[in-house]
Amino acid sequence: MKKLFLISSLVLMTISIFLNRDELYAQAVASPAISQPNNAGPLIYGELLNPDSLGDLRIVFTPYYFAKRHTARQEEIFPKLESGTFFDGVVDPRAKKFLVQAPSFDRPIHFSVLLGKRKLLDNYILFPGDSIKISINLQDNFLMFGGPDGAGLELQYQLDRLKHQKEFELPRTILTANPEAIFTEKKYRDQWEAQKTVFGARLEFEELNKDVFDKKISELERLDSTIFPYLALAEKFGNSLTLEKKDLILLELYGSHYHPLVYSFYVFYFSEMPRFFNEKELKVMHERTRSALVKFPGPKFSKQAQLVSSTWMDMELARLCVLSLIENKPFLDILNSNHSGEVADRLATAFLTKDLGRYPDPKSILSQYLAQMKYSPWKDKVLALKSATVPGEPIIDLELEDLKGDKFKFSKLFGRPTIIYYYFSTCTFSARYFKEMLFPLYEKTAKAMGVDLIAVSVDEDRNLWLAQLDEFSDPSIPTYRMFGAPKKIWYEHYAVRGYPKTIFIDSAGIIKSFGLSRKSYGEFESDFLKVVKGL
Repeated sequence: MKKLFLISSLVLMTISIFLNRDELYAQAVASPAISQPNNAGPLIYGELLNPDSLGDLRIVFTPYYFAKRHTARQEEIFPKLESGTFFDGVVDPRAKKFLVQAPSFDRPIHFSVLLGKRKLLDNYILFPGDSIKISINLQDNFLMFGGPDGAGLELQYQLDRLKHQKEFELPRTILTANPEAIFTEKKYRDQWEAQKTVFGARLEFEELNKDVFDKKISELERLDSTIFPYLALAEKFGNSLTLEKKDLILLELYGSHYHPLVYSFYVFYFSEMPRFFNEKELKVMHERTRSALVKFPGPKFSKQAQLVSSTWMDMELARLCVLSLIENKPFLDILNSNHSGEVADRLATAFLTKDLGRYPDPKSILSQYLAQMKYSPWKDKVLALKSATVPGEPIIDLELEDLKGDKFKFSKLFGRPTIIYYYFSTCTFSARYFKEMLFPLYEKTAKAMGVDLIAVSVDEDRNLWLAQLDEFSDPSIPTYRMFGAPKKIWYEHYAVRGYPKTIFIDSAGIIKSFGLSRKSYGEFESDFLKVVKGL
């Protein structure tokens, strides 16, 4: 129901803001002046009811996804929040309004809305030319969408809610080789049994056996039946969306729905199958998996949608990786038999960004892929990976912070060969690696050979960094912190997959190694000596 202001002729001046391409605001004379943007980026008008002041409002635009957690050309905008006026209808003194012009682009992009560290919208699709309104009411805890193109956001929001609702209804399943081992004490079983009386158990245990593998492959074979509720919801919005919008939103839906299961085959089920099946049985299980994945995921989607959707890219990358393992063929061969053109370049970039570091000779792998890549920005990203995986380039000169809080460029530390150890202060792997391998190598061998060791934390929380120094570093070596924008640049440039990470540079800052073997201390030291010999 609309709110009516019964004040004679001023009723005609009450504003209903619909963001059109030709008109930014339907403004009354007394409304705050807002200048007309010069470019054609989409427009986002919002109203924020935020009585708790939870942090700064931030909108993040991401035009390209190169791989999971690796983005590019990402832009952040901190909208200017303004109080409403009588004439624009935003009369609640606790409410603030904002207007944002998104960066200009020629394809749909993802955007997120954050308030402090709280994500209000996470990777929603925004289309070129969109004009949308967003109402963020944190007092009554709801979001609403309007404007000429609000239906696309509303559909995405409802699909997201339906997904979380179904996850909430289902118990969490723990896969284990021995469920009974979890109940080492009677109180644990009593707690678990007690929860069954409250809307059923929220936790279930599944024993890893042949039946589990059969069940998971059956899920791959009948995936379309589990997505029907989502498709039915999307169909309700059919008349409100263009075919392009519906195609991309549905592809995002398929990707987010199917990716967890396909990815679990890639990282877990495929490698575990040989423990439970003989050679003949394993061949049957592999063929069932391959057959299900070949005809996956159902409807055909446009190339343009495949070039944008982040969830489809993650799902398709996992699907192709499983096929590569089953057919025992290089990923590049599987890629070329399934995709071509710019879509193939996009998937190749995602694969290399994620997995290039696993290859002993990344230079050779890069040459194979680059020989057939043509499209920007994908080929540009793969070319950039060379400096992130093939030694010989100077290390990028980013800002560090010392223990006193002083900031300086990394190049200030050049002068001696140095092992740089990157970590964050909640990573147990980093602590173990430092204490069992890296620091002993420095004490026993590297220091005597004139090689320095420095530790660089990537903690955003300075207090956490300082509190955990003894656990992750040592007072005898220099320790610094890299955070904020420099850390993001470093993370993207070197396609960081995890921590700890080491980079070995010579006295001039030229990278000589991107890591040493962690299989054993003997191999670790042997790799180090080979690098030193080449200095």
